[in-house]
Amino acid sequence: MQTSLRFLLYFAAAVAGSFLITSAFAPDYTARLIDDYQMRLAETGGRIASGVVGVVLVMVPVLILLRWYASRRYAREISYTTEQGRVAVSLIAIEEALTRAIEQEEVVRKVQVRVFEDRVRKMVVIEAALTLWDDGDISGVNRRCQQLMRVRFAELMPEQT
Repeated sequence: MQTSLRFLLYFAAAVAGSFLITSAFAPDYTARLIDDYQMRLAETGGRIASGVVGVVLVMVPVLILLRWYASRRYAREISYTTEQGRVAVSLIAIEEALTRAIEQEEVVRKVQVRVFEDRVRKMVVIEAALTLWDDGDISGVNRRCQQLMRVRFAELMPEQT
């Protein structure tokens, strides 16, 4: 329900924006539809404002669509087939498991793990950002956390061809 209402709102914004852009740059087309509104726009010089509002109303749904497309580019689930059947693993669950594993280190203060599947190179990419307490051996802690992530990821996802 909420998704359909959101879609209707975006569609209405795109239609209204298209109408306002048309009325700003081609007033002859819209003059037949709404004579009174068009006369007021011409009298008050509101054509520029109408065009700006129209561009904003058109660009918001377009930007939301582009953001949705960019987020769909990377899968949030990895699936493969074994002799027992199809296996699907949520990357969000893997992110949470890796985050909990790294947070067990005593010098780690905050962890942000991002796991995604690169479909072009057919591999899983793990990005981690750590905030550490003041420690003299940062590279040693970094190596320990990398090794911990590799071991934990190997436990969660056996290597597939």
